[in-house]
Amino acid sequence: MSEVMVAGGWIGGLILLPWLLIGLAGAHLPDSLAVLRNAPWELWRLTPVVSVPLFVIGCLYVRGLRGLEAAGMRPSAWQQVSFFAALAAIFAALQSPIEALADHSLAMNMVAHMLLRSTAPALLMLAQPRAVLVRGLPSGFRRRIIAPLANNRGARVLVGLLSHPLPATVLFVGVLYVWMLPRWQDLALSDGGVRDLMNVTLLLSGVIFFWCLFDMRAASGGPTIGTRLLMIWGAELANVLIGYYLTYASHPIYPAYAQLGLVWGISPLANQNYGGQTLWVCDTMTIAFAAMLVIYLWSRDEGRFRAHAHDAVRASLDLDAHFARQRAGNRRVALALLGFVGMIVAVMSLSVGFYVVHYRRAERRPAPISLNQIP
Repeated sequence: MSEVMVAGGWIGGLILLPWLLIGLAGAHLPDSLAVLRNAPWELWRLTPVVSVPLFVIGCLYVRGLRGLEAAGMRPSAWQQVSFFAALAAIFAALQSPIEALADHSLAMNMVAHMLLRSTAPALLMLAQPRAVLVRGLPSGFRRRIIAPLANNRGARVLVGLLSHPLPATVLFVGVLYVWMLPRWQDLALSDGGVRDLMNVTLLLSGVIFFWCLFDMRAASGGPTIGTRLLMIWGAELANVLIGYYLTYASHPIYPAYAQLGLVWGISPLANQNYGGQTLWVCDTMTIAFAAMLVIYLWSRDEGRFRAHAHDAVRASLDLDAHFARQRAGNRRVALALLGFVGMIVAVMSLSVGFYVVHYRRAERRPAPISLNQIP
């Protein structure tokens, strides 16, 4: 217990000073519509609840690097750059002018979504920082807290469930669709607590999705290359459908942006169209880049995987079992393709239903016009 208390005091000391400094800095930064109108790049909304955890995680990573370097297991330079780039992406989404503009522009809100949901998680999973971060924690904290949690059966079952391709993809797509519903999107803009919940769930769903996508174990331990590509196609299809709907919708469906004031003198409908194009093009391109990385990583390790499988078959000399495993693999591929087709049908049906419902609602009640646009 004393070791845990010492570890807690060490981490607490690491938190308190930057919390005070960031809080003081944030209190003196400009935050007004006048600044947003004239110099939006000055709106850095520094908040300790976001900046301090990022600072602490960065410090733990640096401490872990030193420990692994002493043990001769230091990660590559690319992994280190990828980790800090992930922290920078989260910071940009939540503390930079992007966050301030997101209240007044759906396009900037989609940029924040992209950073939280796709860019930062992909970089984080490429960095594979788990061993470094665990090594950076105080030893007492690792023994008393992390080790029992890692060996907990319930936690392992939950991790196994979430790391399966289907739940990971459904969660990744479902969280985005929930927050793009007008009711929840408007509520997130008007309520800070709901906005925080949206950001956390977007980040977590992205981490789970890319954790599964970049799990480069052999086929017996991780998803096959076909399954990974199906995950990517499902995520991209979801982005294309909702982006297409927002880009070509004939009426605005998010009144909160008009009420808060729109930047650059655009109309509510143009604001929505630009947001749809951002989601459609930028976020989809990020996922496509992840697909190229998956193919590259898989091709790099394909020889090792094949050699391992060949040695296993030669050692066992059980051809019947080998062919049975091949047949089982073929059945899984067939079921994955059927699931992919079903997912396409489900997403398209949801998109069409979403369009019909809001089109009829717009016919009954005209959308509000923004009277306080920010030129």
